[in-house]
Amino acid sequence: MIAIILKRVIFDLIVLPIFLTLLVIIFLDEKAVYRSTLLITELLPGISLPLLDGLYSSSVHQTLELEFENKIIQADLYMPSGNQDSPAFIFFLGVSPVERGSDPRVDNLVNTLAGLGIAVLVPWLETQEKEVVVKDDIESLIYLFEYLSGMDGIDNTKVGMGGICTGASMVAVAASDDRINQKVKFLNLFAGYYNAFDFMESVLTEQRFYDGRFQDWKPDSLTKNVVLRQLVESISNSQDKDYLIRLISNKGANIQNEFLITDEAKVIHLIISDPYTNDLDDLFQQLPPETISYLNGISPSSFTKGLKTNILIMHDRNDKLVPVEESRRFTDSLKSQESIYYTEFSSFQNQIQVHKDEDSKNISIVDYVREALKLLTHLYETMKQVS
Repeated sequence: MIAIILKRVIFDLIVLPIFLTLLVIIFLDEKAVYRSTLLITELLPGISLPLLDGLYSSSVHQTLELEFENKIIQADLYMPSGNQDSPAFIFFLGVSPVERGSDPRVDNLVNTLAGLGIAVLVPWLETQEKEVVVKDDIESLIYLFEYLSGMDGIDNTKVGMGGICTGASMVAVAASDDRINQKVKFLNLFAGYYNAFDFMESVLTEQRFYDGRFQDWKPDSLTKNVVLRQLVESISNSQDKDYLIRLISNKGANIQNEFLITDEAKVIHLIISDPYTNDLDDLFQQLPPETISYLNGISPSSFTKGLKTNILIMHDRNDKLVPVEESRRFTDSLKSQESIYYTEFSSFQNQIQVHKDEDSKNISIVDYVREALKLLTHLYETMKQVS
């Protein structure tokens, strides 16, 4: 705890003022500097700065229940106080162990943004309830963007979208849709996957890969469970599905291919039972056409041409939920666009308490300052989008 406080003191009292002065002198976007400064002091744990509390406005929390396509969409809306039209941001968590209203990190982030004059809408969709990526939720995200953009008190020229992990990927797909892709002001994506097939291969083989190079990678149990359930839930035959649910829950380790009825279940059994020796690319192509279409439909790699906005991407090299190579490939695919900003952290996810890794070691003061400045610069680039 003392080390964390020392790092914060050095960063807040020495590094931060110098860096902010340079930002103002060089870039001259004072509002973006102001917002990113206050935001980073809330994101970095260790000590609070009560002297800054008076710089925030109050915010109003509303619980929304919206009818869309014969279902009810639930969301939390955090609005700045005052009568001025505000920029806005949709923040989607995707598959997450976080229950609604239970994570102080989420509450802190959205209330801070609202206090800085930025409205935030946090959807709670089937993806979170079922703990698999639900393709229909992409339609819900499109609807929510249009709903938020049309609200009184919102500046509809400054509405962005963002998310974490699977939420980042789903938001990217939604933002590519022709109905909204010219209206989305920006995307801010943290640690999403780019291609569902590549992502599944990394998780199943416990290897990450980029530019022809492979490296051992131990995925988090949450990620592995999501990928396995995503595959098994696609099986149409209920008996086969039950068999494979037993397999992935370690209750049916002796299940053999001959016990299964449908070809699709046999293929999925080969994929999940021995991914190290089987040719996954070949097996993926043997999946039913509707499953292949589904996985392509939740992959940003299928929709990059539809993205017409400024895109900011963040990822930590030691992330165990989604390998950093996914964001690298996403960024590479967008290099023809001038409006891409990519930030790659090194062992910093624990410092901002996102995608925490209990195996990660504490970082030095020098590394802490370097990584914190990366985050500050990324936040500044994000806040410029709504200045």
